[in-house]
Amino acid sequence: MTASLASWLLRSPGRAALVAAAAGFLVAAAAGFLVLPTGIMFTAWAPGAVLACLVFAGKLSPRWVPASLIAAGIPLAWALGQGVGTVIGAGLAAAVLLPTVALSAWLRRTNSLSYTVQTAAVAGILAVIGAHLVVDDSKAFWQPVVVGVEQMLQQMGGAGEEAHEIAEVAGQVAWGGAIWLVTLYSLLGVFFGLHLFGRSRDTHELGPRFRALKVGRVLAVLAVIAWALTAWRVAREADDVLYVLLGMFLLQGLALVHAIRESFGVGGWTLVLFYILLFLLSALVLPVLVMLGLVDNWLDFRGRWGRPRAPAG
Repeated sequence: MTASLASWLLRSPGRAALVAAAAGFLVAAAAGFLVLPTGIMFTAWAPGAVLACLVFAGKLSPRWVPASLIAAGIPLAWALGQGVGTVIGAGLAAAVLLPTVALSAWLRRTNSLSYTVQTAAVAGILAVIGAHLVVDDSKAFWQPVVVGVEQMLQQMGGAGEEAHEIAEVAGQVAWGGAIWLVTLYSLLGVFFGLHLFGRSRDTHELGPRFRALKVGRVLAVLAVIAWALTAWRVAREADDVLYVLLGMFLLQGLALVHAIRESFGVGGWTLVLFYILLFLLSALVLPVLVMLGLVDNWLDFRGRWGRPRAPAG
């Protein structure tokens, strides 16, 4: 079914714009029928995935790519703008879609998912530093969001003092969290777009690349430095930079889990169980994944346990 959809999508520019618009409306519908943050969280990558698939297929053309971007962007901007305004929603939509297209073009040129993720990490770090330079008082800037998080936690049954502490922590890494989410949605668009493109050619483009994903030692060292600066409270930007980098090493940790499963030839049901465990015990599993992803840049677990075999499906 996925292969048929991908092949149908790539047959004409008109279909591409139509599917891009449908993906944008999917986000809007999810935001409307589900709890707003939850709906957007699980669907915001979808329009970008369509655009990424087109980039990988070499369908970039000045005549119709803008139309596909607009078709995907209008409903996405409406969904993201709920509660914050149309202008901010349009900015958020552009922040998700345009990096997806740029990262997809970079991946098509370099043919390396690791380089693409590293580029996204560097861009995220620069965005964090730029945000702190532009906004003098980040705490005041994010105060409405912090209040909103605290109210949401209290409505979910959290104690008032505990909810306030969580909201304060969220405010401390607000720039890092926001930029990481934008980066994550952009990368998810790249990942799923690459999968769609592969299925259109009856190949597996995403799996082998994702299982070999590495963020790299340079960024790992930078993460350690950011952690030290955070611990010593030397630079206010360090918290946000560390948040972005830890998110990247989380992706490497997930890639390592997929590679281990492939190396040992374990069935796909193990991944299902793993993601259930990740959902139920995220507070315990996420830090472990981040640390695995970080130290894998030196210990090379995949090299120790053997390279993954060619995927069977």
